Amino acid sequence: MKTLIVINFVLLLCTVFLAIILFKKYNQLADLEEKYELMQREFAGQMEAFLLEIKEENEKFIQEFQQTIEERDVHHPASDARTDHPPVVDGEENAEEADISGPETREDTPELSFNKYEKDVQQVADYLTKGFSVPEIAKALNRGKTEIELLIKFNPTLMNIYSKNVQN
Repeated sequence: MKTLIVINFVLLLCTVFLAIILFKKYNQLADLEEKYELMQREFAGQMEAFLLEIKEENEKFIQEFQQTIEERDVHHPASDARTDHPPVVDGEENAEEADISGPETREDTPELSFNKYEKDVQQVADYLTKGFSVPEIAKALNRGKTEIELLIKFNPTLMNIYSKNVQN
């Protein structure tokens, strides 16, 4: 009978010990949850402050930009008339020269940029089919070698022609 009481007492001690360990683990988990919630709140606060700062900087930039535009309009009212109306050009060859003359004559529209791109692609395709190398094409078109390489890489048709030339 004494042995049963001793075994019972040992089991009771083990149960109490396990309950204490379980209670400590639960408290650690609760502390960890509180810590993460605090970190989350701090992060949200920091992000909010950062976004407000960016918003203020953007508003300040917009105001300064608008002031600059207004000052430019006040000091140079004729400059807008010059950029709004493209120069009148006779003949197709002169129109192409007007395209590359620079931003002071007129601004490129998306259609003109696309037409220019298509023209460049066609010229590069012609040179590639004739067997010219990238440096030769760049020199012939008065463009950079890297510009021609990028045009070839980003255009599937040119890439196919180029890869056939490289294989031969």
